[in-house]
Amino acid sequence: MRLMIVGAWRWPQYEVDFAKGLEAAGTTVLRFPTMEFFRGWAGRAQLALPIPVPSLLRLNRALIRVATSHCPDTVLFWRPTHVLPESVAAIKRRGGSESMLEAGRSGSLRNQIWSTSLLHGV
Repeated sequence: MRLMIVGAWRWPQYEVDFAKGLEAAGTTVLRFPTMEFFRGWAGRAQLALPIPVPSLLRLNRALIRVATSHCPDTVLFWRPTHVLPESVAAIKRRGGSESMLEAGRSGSLRNQIWSTSLLHGV
C-alpha cells in the first residue's frame, strides 16, 4: 500500500512516528510537508491565517502535482489547515488517490469538503 501523508511534519510524535510505524508494517509512505511552504516571519504569519496568499497557493498546486503524479492508494490529511477544498477535489477528479482521510483537527476540512459529495463513500 502507498500512503501519502500531508501534514506539517514539525514534531516527531505526530506524522513522523505514525509514518515510521506504517513503514515498519510494510506501507510505503510518501511525505508531503506543508511547513516547507511557510518560512520566515511572513510564513509564520501565514500559518496563523490560512488566507489565499502566494505560499498557500504554491502549497496547493504542489500538492495536486505530487498526488496526481505518484497516485498513492490513500491520501491522509493530518490537520490540513492550509489545504484548499479545490485541491482535494482536483486530486480526486484527476485520479490522484483511491481514498482520502483526515486526521487530527476535526472539522477543518470536514466542514468544507467531507460534508459534500466529493468524498462521499470514501
